[in-house]
Formats: sequence, structure tokens, C-alpha cells
Amino acid sequence: MILKPVFSIAKATFKEGTRNKIFYNILIFGLLIILSSIVLNKMTVGDETKIIKDLGLISISIFGFLTILFLGTNHIYQEFEEKIIYTVLVKPISRGQYLLGKYFGMLFIIAVEIFSMFILMIFLLFTIKGVIYWILLKGLYSIFLELSLLTGIALMFSTFMRPQLSIFTILAVYIMGHSTSELRIVMVEKGSGLIAKMVEITYYILPNFDNFDIKAQVVHNLQLMPFQLTYATLYGMFYTTILLLVSTKIFEKREF
Repeated sequence: MILKPVFSIAKATFKEGTRNKIFYNILIFGLLIILSSIVLNKMTVGDETKIIKDLGLISISIFGFLTILFLGTNHIYQEFEEKIIYTVLVKPISRGQYLLGKYFGMLFIIAVEIFSMFILMIFLLFTIKGVIYWILLKGLYSIFLELSLLTGIALMFSTFMRPQLSIFTILAVYIMGHSTSELRIVMVEKGSGLIAKMVEITYYILPNFDNFDIKAQVVHNLQLMPFQLTYATLYGMFYTTILLLVSTKIFEKREF
């Protein structure tokens, strides 16, 4: 079966990642931050659940991103360094299947981590209000979509960069991907010629992470735009597919 090698690589990646001390350090710290929202919650006036929702979703997003930075950028490089990749690629598995397995393995790691933090947040909210805020699942899903795309970016850079350089590059893409929309509006209004065109090109090339940002809506229980999550899903899938195809092309040209 075509998917069997992919599943095997994904399973091995998941086991390796969840045994890593970095994974547990990030997860425990994320859980502690969410727990601390109970203290901050008592200091605020108004909606007594807002701080927990806000801090919970932000923590899930940030610590999921940190996991990608410190684990996702290191998997392939580590297997190069330890010569593990040579024993893997001599088996009946294509380089595309290998990368796909790595991608899904990282996604499983991310899913376990963010869902663990989400469960804690829901539990804290339930102990205070006795209600389960199901709308927060939409927030969790949008975060997972963003992290899935970031995993694809990390995988692509890891095929030809060292982990340290990959980390800085992903950070740059992440920051720019969250700011190009506003920058584009400013440049269009000011009409800065060449700079405006460069911003416009950057806007269409880099992923627009604002498509996945619905934290404010779910925290305040606001209505989402029609098909907003559907668009975010299709956008994320399309962009990630392109990244995986590019990653495979780069990886196939590498000589071992």
C-alpha cells in the first residue's frame, strides 16, 4: 500500500517527538500558563471567563508554534546527522512518502499538545460557569489549521537549511504573514510606488495567517463570517499542498 510507509514514518516521528524533553517542557509550561489564568481572572472586572478564554487560546497558539520551531525544524536534520535517513531511504519508500510521513507525524504531535491544553481550558471554564463553551472548538480548529500550515513551512525549510537558520526564517515568515494585510493597506493608501508593489507581491506569496485568526470572535461569542472556516480550511490545504510539493522537489534533488 502507498500509505503504509507514510503511516510508519508518521508513527516513528510521533514516538520520537513525544519522547523528547522539549515537547514535555513546552507542554507543561503551556498548561501552567493556562492554570495561571485563574489568578488573573480574579483580578479582572466584567466577564469572568474572558481572561481564561483569551489566555487559553493564545497559549495554545504560541506553544504549538514553539513546538514546531524546536521540533519540526530538527527532525530531518537530526536524521541526517545520525545517518538514520540512509537506512530509511534504502527501503521501498519514496522521498515524497518520507516527507509526508514526517509531516503527519508532526501534526499528530501538535494535535496531542494543543488538545491537552484545550481540555484544561475547558475544564477551568466548566468549574467556574458549569457550561461547556463549544464555540471554542472553532478557535481550536483555526489554530490547528494555522499550525498545520506552519508545519509545512518548517518541513520545507528543513530540507535545505540547518535548524538554527530554519527557526529564524520561520519566525520572519510568521511575523510577516501576520502583518502584510495591514502593511498592504497602508502602502496602497500612501501610494509608495516600488515599495507598494513589493508589499503587494509579498502579500500574495507569503501565507496570510490572518485568515486563521478568529480568537476575538470565539472569545466574545460573535458570529463568524459566512464560510469563514471553510475558506480558511481550503486556503490552508491549498497552501500546504504547494509547500509539500516544493519540499519533495527540493528533497529529491539532494544527494546523500
